[in-house]
Amino acid sequence: MNSNIFLITFLVLFALAAANELKSHKPARNHKIYEDCMKESGASVAQLEALKKGDFNSIDNKAKCFLKCLEDNKGILTNGMPNEAGIRKKVHAPPAGNGVSKDLLAKCNGLKGADECDTAYQIYKCFMQEKVPLI
Repeated sequence: MNSNIFLITFLVLFALAAANELKSHKPARNHKIYEDCMKESGASVAQLEALKKGDFNSIDNKAKCFLKCLEDNKGILTNGMPNEAGIRKKVHAPPAGNGVSKDLLAKCNGLKGADECDTAYQIYKCFMQEKVPLI
């Protein structure tokens, strides 16, 4: 009987430790994606902070290419085109709603920029202006 209790306790603790290990890798993976995209694009921290705040006044092509890299890595874009399934999976619902409406998806996903970096930026900006952060 005691060995069964010990085995169950061990299995529960092992499962909890494994779940905690899985959780801890996600933020590290996201951080690596951000770092890799910053290196690839050459975007400045100041511009990324502006993007995060929704300030689109001084965004250059490097910041737009950062967004493209990030959106590619997170499944929001596929081959430079919006991935609706990826967007639905990643998007955070606005505070007053249960999700993203089809109209908003159509509006934002239908945007096309001068190049893939600009398209990523236009999509990001559209969702941010609607208070629906993508990343």
